[in-house]
Amino acid sequence: MNKTAMECYTEGWKKIGDYRGRSTRRAFWLFIFINIIILLFIAVLTYLGLTLSVTDETGRGGMLLVWGWYVLLPLGGLAPLVLLPPIVAAGIRRMHDIGKSGWWFGGLLFAKLAGLPLLITLASRLLPVNAVDLWVIPMASLAGTVMSCVLLWLCCKPTVPGNEPRPDTRRPGALL
Repeated sequence: MNKTAMECYTEGWKKIGDYRGRSTRRAFWLFIFINIIILLFIAVLTYLGLTLSVTDETGRGGMLLVWGWYVLLPLGGLAPLVLLPPIVAAGIRRMHDIGKSGWWFGGLLFAKLAGLPLLITLASRLLPVNAVDLWVIPMASLAGTVMSCVLLWLCCKPTVPGNEPRPDTRRPGALL
């Protein structure tokens, strides 16, 4: 059964705490793309609203800075926090759909978002500055790029037909 784009999007929000089941490639990517489109729409709408209603032709440069400071920075800081739980849940369900454990998505995402910054911080405390600049930061950037490519590749794989998630034999209410 093919779902509409809106059904795929609302399903992503409705299943925010559901780490079981499956999410098709189409449903996962529609959820991601619609969120990106909404964020871009909000950014453009607020910029146009601010610059067209408040400024004349000579003050648009200054209003761009005001818009960036008061709209774009908070939007860029809050949107990932709001979108992280449903994206993680959809990503874990996506891994189930390709026959992998949800830890592939959750683990790689956690390593990229928390592990690499922690590694760089620890290295900057223990190693000389030139070693961190020469080796640690480039290697962490390379590792982050590889992790992003692996996540992208896994999320783009086709559905494995007939593949149902393994029954959970752990305690009731386990997340993954």
